[in-house]
Amino acid sequence: MSDIRFNRWLHQSGTGGVYQDSAGNIGIGTSVPTSALDVQSGTITIGSNTLSSSGVSTFTNVVVAAGTTAAPSISPTGDSNTGIFFPAPDTVAIGEGGVEAVRIDSSGNLGIGTASPAAKLDITGGSSQQLQITGTEADIWLKSTGPGTTWRILGSTGNNTHKFRIYDHTNSLERFGIDSSGRVTTPYQPAFQTTGTSYTQNNAPTIIIPTTVVSITGFTHSSGVFTVPVSGTYLFGFWGLSYPHGTAVNNIRAHKNGAIAGQLVQFDGSSNNHEECSGTIILQMSANDTFSWLYDRGSGSAAAYVSQWNMWGYLLG
Repeated sequence: MSDIRFNRWLHQSGTGGVYQDSAGNIGIGTSVPTSALDVQSGTITIGSNTLSSSGVSTFTNVVVAAGTTAAPSISPTGDSNTGIFFPAPDTVAIGEGGVEAVRIDSSGNLGIGTASPAAKLDITGGSSQQLQITGTEADIWLKSTGPGTTWRILGSTGNNTHKFRIYDHTNSLERFGIDSSGRVTTPYQPAFQTTGTSYTQNNAPTIIIPTTVVSITGFTHSSGVFTVPVSGTYLFGFWGLSYPHGTAVNNIRAHKNGAIAGQLVQFDGSSNNHEECSGTIILQMSANDTFSWLYDRGSGSAAAYVSQWNMWGYLLG
């Protein structure tokens, strides 16, 4: 049978149809095809996949080659060394100008500037700035998935009072701040101050219980025993006006976790007059350690008392 040859196939209405030019290009909806197959209207359907001439196409599954940094498997027209490629199983990367810029590895770690991200977000680069967040309040939110607090790290506040601060969002408290002059404005600094009057000591060593807690931050207090909130180096101090009697030798000792941690003040009754006594002690404390002052008549006879006093504690760092 001889070949059947035709150059143009028209619909019976005389419009539309399929055209083929002298170069072998086929046009659907156009009599001037510009490529081997040129569809100017309508869609091409293969199974459940649709390729539309309008630019909106639907594909159920698209399988492409893995590609390389120099030749990504998906790239834009005119820029063949920029795009998406797949350097390893379960790994996606983006290359720019033939250089890998971003990678998500098989563990879900995102690396920017590194092909081996060591964390959920790993940014690696040269001497230029690596991360910039711009906004009226440039917030970074940190939230624990378990028990804990939501924290906000802010580059500035709305009124620009602070250039940097850490904000406890759960409790609506600013925990740390640095203002525009570089001054630390809100450190988390556990501290307390107490006062007391008319304390009499006769025999057994006794914890000094304050009459009034003037201020307390971070510490908790019960019957003269203070619980340390965080680990660190603490300064504890005592000032009092004592009135010892007779030959009594009296001590005010520092107690850590119920044991003597150091001698704070010692005074005797030789003068039988009021004496001003003061002292400080620095202790290394762990979170939830306890501290108290113990009034102890170490030797001698007769009673003694402190007519007024101040006691305090402060986290040095």
